[in-house]
Amino acid sequence: MKVLAMTKRGIPAEHKYGTLELLDWEVPKVGDEDVLIKIAYSAICGSDPHILAGLLESALPTGMGHEMSGYVAALGSKATKRGLKAGDKVTGNFVRFCGTCFFCRNGQENLCPVLLDGWNACQAEYVLWHESQVYKIPQNVDLMDACLTEPSAIALRMVEKSEIRIGNRVAVIGGGGIGQLVSQIARISGASSVTLVEPVAEKRALAESVGIDHTLDPVHDDLLAATQEITEGRGFDNIVETSGNPRACEQALAMTAAGGHIVYPAMYAADYNLPLNLYRECYLSEKTIHGCLMSPYSFPRTVQMLPRLQLRPLIQRVHTLDEYQQAYDDAISGKYIKIVFDCTK
Repeated sequence: MKVLAMTKRGIPAEHKYGTLELLDWEVPKVGDEDVLIKIAYSAICGSDPHILAGLLESALPTGMGHEMSGYVAALGSKATKRGLKAGDKVTGNFVRFCGTCFFCRNGQENLCPVLLDGWNACQAEYVLWHESQVYKIPQNVDLMDACLTEPSAIALRMVEKSEIRIGNRVAVIGGGGIGQLVSQIARISGASSVTLVEPVAEKRALAESVGIDHTLDPVHDDLLAATQEITEGRGFDNIVETSGNPRACEQALAMTAAGGHIVYPAMYAADYNLPLNLYRECYLSEKTIHGCLMSPYSFPRTVQMLPRLQLRPLIQRVHTLDEYQQAYDDAISGKYIKIVFDCTK
């Protein structure tokens, strides 16, 4: 089977990306509790270029991708708990948690120290996952849209970490795939207004086209003045900073209302330290700062929410696996929200 893999790691200090190759691997053998999935579509995550740049440790060759949708091709003899059958449209969570450690039993499976094998490449023709990782797609959801289930689950988790209450004013910084999804889910979750901060005009326009209330350009707009105008001088009740930009991290603090919540969920540079005046921000203003890692227990609810999300507008480029270099060039350019591989061609 075809698998897109990194065969040479990038050099972060020289800002050099690694090498990708389309390799021929054997189709995985199906274990008793496994599900073999014929992949239809696989999206490029914002973390995939980080892997290619050498910012994340991984063995070589590294199979790429974890956002996917497809069909059940084969089932293990004991993969019977989810009611799956051959031909079902499915998606899945690329991470398999142990289920028995303190964190898994305490509602914090994302902090599981014993992540099990299952992070298999999805920018490929097939992937093999444990039955517990696989979810049926609602009949009224298209397979191409469904390949964005995993980032939607991440976005749902970010919204829940931000503790949005009905009527709150929300800002999302960064209009990439995650930022767009967070904006949509925040709106569904009862925010009275959602503001997206994004420098690329086309991304702001797309957000407005799906109903986001306000968009701001951090390059040309006065963000603090705009915040005051939108929020009647109080600041945003909830901010999710998805851009990973250090300047945006600091702006988020200034834009947050007293008593507000800020989520910092991006994959920030390992050596970045946020300047934080604890007396002003946490004592006097009682702002709450949240981190966010993966999407524990949110996948089933995300699958149920798929029909309510406007996913197709986010997919702005579709490539075959053979066009992998152009696809990753597009992703690294930052021009497009989501780029998807059609793995059937």
